[in-house]
Amino acid sequence: MSDAGAFRSGEANPSANLADQARDAGRQAKDAAADIAQAAAETAKQKAADATEAAQNIASEAGERLQDEAESRKSQAADYASRVADAMRRAAREFETDLPIAASCMRSAAAQVESASTSMRNGDFKDLVEGAQSFARSRPTAFLALTALAGFGLVRFLKSSGQATEAKSEPAQPRYDYH
Repeated sequence: MSDAGAFRSGEANPSANLADQARDAGRQAKDAAADIAQAAAETAKQKAADATEAAQNIASEAGERLQDEAESRKSQAADYASRVADAMRRAAREFETDLPIAASCMRSAAAQVESASTSMRNGDFKDLVEGAQSFARSRPTAFLALTALAGFGLVRFLKSSGQATEAKSEPAQPRYDYH
């Protein structure tokens, strides 16, 4: 019987060892899962940080490009306003003999447009808009008259420029008017 008792006590030991081994394997699996989860979280955190940095770089580059484009457009607008002021001065010269008062108003409007051009080129667009609004509020009649005269002079100049350009680009051919 001692063999049977030893066998039985040997059976009890393997069960206890098996349970301990299962417990140890469970702890190791749990620890391994925690390590994997932590590594995955750190990797995700790093990838998120990388993505955030990339997005910030892209946004920064886009902002710089937008600012450069706005500066370029501002410069183009200032050049255009300067050309409009020149056209208004030329139109004022055409009105000088027939309508000297209109010519004087057009020169005044041209000076305002030239001032706006300078403000666009050197200053902040917001300041320019505020200045125009302030002028319009303080002297609405003058603002309206200058705007109308500037528009009239610009149309007259554009018509004469268009005819001059058309004449230069086409070979001289007789024109027949069938009115």
